[in-house]
Amino acid sequence: MVARLAAALREPDARITNIESAIAKSGVSLRDISLHFGGTRELILAMASELADRMAAPLAALSVTADLRARLLEFGEHVLELCATSHWRGLYRIGVTESIRKTELARELHEAGPGKLVQHLAAFLRMAQEGGALGAGDPLLLAGHFLSPLIAAHDPVDGLMPGSPPGAVARGTYVRNLVDLFCHGINRTRQLC
Repeated sequence: MVARLAAALREPDARITNIESAIAKSGVSLRDISLHFGGTRELILAMASELADRMAAPLAALSVTADLRARLLEFGEHVLELCATSHWRGLYRIGVTESIRKTELARELHEAGPGKLVQHLAAFLRMAQEGGALGAGDPLLLAGHFLSPLIAAHDPVDGLMPGSPPGAVARGTYVRNLVDLFCHGINRTRQLC
């Protein structure tokens, strides 16, 4: 069911701005959604949460004792790849529209999606600090500083920001530059990253 909805949101010409249109396009029934999720709000939150977990998946497999810079590169490239190829844009387009109708949904969507991704990265950075691969600093704040420009590289409505080519090479270059800037900012006196 979620896979069918995600496929409808991934279509290149899909400009769906409400959950009802996504459901109609996917062929999923409202009854099935109610049975499995409780309602469309819970469906949107479940999809955001699942996508955040998929984006964070490389962090679980990454060793914090290995080269921190290489780990951040792998993670960043994975996040941008999913932003470019998943239902991320469509889901957040719907989230913006739905949050106008249900104002508390905006906070819940952030917590289930981007906020959850920040928490995953913060936990990884905390482990890196404990392992000596990263200096002092608030891991949650550092995670936010890393992810903000990474996610901002993709406008959830129109793709990459103006002037940014959408290809894998451009994404890789963007991530390398971001990781270099991040590492320089957090380790001015010691080369840890």
